Formats: sequence, structure tokens, C-alpha cells
Amino acid sequence: RFKDKIFIRGFLITSSTEVDETQYPFYGNWERKDIENLNFYVHKKQTVYVHSGTNGTWFLIGHAYNPFTMQYKEDEILEVLANIKEGDQFEYINQLTGLFVMGQIKENEIILLSDCASMQIVYYGKIKDDIYISSHMQLIGDLCDLEQDEYVKELVRYKRYRLYGPFLPGDLSEYKEIKRVVPNTFVRYSNSSFSVRRFYPAKKLEMVSEEKEYNQLIKEACGILNRSMKLISQKWGHPAISMTGGMDLQVHAPIVCMKNLNILAIFQ
Repeated sequence: RFKDKIFIRGFLITSSTEVDETQYPFYGNWERKDIENLNFYVHKKQTVYVHSGTNGTWFLIGHAYNPFTMQYKEDEILEVLANIKEGDQFEYINQLTGLFVMGQIKENEIILLSDCASMQIVYYGKIKDDIYISSHMQLIGDLCDLEQDEYVKELVRYKRYRLYGPFLPGDLSEYKEIKRVVPNTFVRYSNSSFSVRRFYPAKKLEMVSEEKEYNQLIKEACGILNRSMKLISQKWGHPAISMTGGMDLQVHAPIVCMKNLNILAIFQ
């Protein structure tokens, strides 16, 4: 009776054609979508959106909204990205907030990134001849019979390891074959290999030096938060709000990140 709770709200994107949807961990509780040359498996309590345009095919798993343009529907956001001028997509992506993974599929290349704080955890790797992208590293590990890295075993045995939280440092996962997407970077799969590139900040951030600038910054931040609250009320019928940003909110909390102001706030 707990089969639908395994990797709940998870997803798997793969080029493999050998996934059995009736067996562990899916058991018929995941929806399959064929997008371009990839197979998407998404838990029934998760959402996936797709839009194709002049700038390739864009997908989004999770939820997102834009407090700068006041767009709160994922289909509208993907429509912009699918038709935006090449090179301008990251300026638009930096306006988005939410809990999501998104990507572009174009000319046999894949670009992959997560929300601004990577609250939606994403793992990726190439195993044998197939690529795997998932919300859970264990899902990939179980499907591909991977073994835990010896270095990771050494790390987690350290007596104070748990004081630093549940994550491994950097982009590490339990397996050598898999890495984690980190904030403000995108992963590109091209020519049969993965590469990582930072897209934010695109230029050096300047510190506020005068009280007038500080007050203006606070005013802009308050405006963004105000618009975010309006979008939240439009997007969800009965939202609960938390300003703590604790790790306990990770699974459910949409995130508001004003990158242009270098300010972070969390809303559940």
C-alpha cells in the first residue's frame, strides 16, 4: 500500500528504453511522456510542462512564477523561453522563483538547471550509453546497480558529518557516476558528455555604499515581495507562509529569490 510513496514527487529523465514502469520503483504510479528523444517518468503527484518554439523545446517539472512580469502559469513561462532571443534566456530565468527543474532540448543538446537555490534537487550522469537525470540519486543507483563511492563512505563516517546537514559537499552524490546540479549553474549535455557553466552572476555584484542606495534597494525588495504575495494568492487557494527557510520546508516550499537584489526569502 506504500508503493505510491516511493520517491514521491520524483522524476526520471533518461535516454534508456529499458525502464519497466510496472516494477520498482514505479509500480504504475508514474506518468510517462516522450519528449524529443528522451523518456520522462514523473510521479503522479508531480507536474510536468512542455512547450516548443523557435528556441527549441523547453520543459519544467515542479512550479514557477515570475514576480517581475507577473506570470504565474508555467505554460506561459515556457512559451517565453521557447521563443525568446537566443542568449536572453538566462536574464529571464533569473527573474523566476519556485521549486523546479527546467531544461532546453535543441539540436541533440540538453541544457539543465534548477531553481535559484536548487531546492529542487537534481542529479545527472551518463551510465554506459544512456543519460539519467533524476530528483533522487538512489533511484538512479537502484536502476543501474551502482555502488557507493569509497570516498563518500569515508566522508559519512566522520563523527561530525551530520552536523553539516544531509548533503554531500559540492556536486557530489553517493556514486561516482552521478553529480548534483548546484545553484546558479547550468549543465549542458553535448557530444556525449556533460559540462557545467555558471550563469549567475553575469557580472560583479556591487556593494551598497550609501544610505540612499540602501533605502532604494529595500524599496525594490519590498515591491518584489509584494508582487510575489499577490502571485502566490493567485496560484494557490490556501497557501501557508513561512519566513524561516528551514530545511524541513524543502519538499513543499516554493522559493522567492530576487537575484538582481541578491536577496532570498522562502514561502511555503
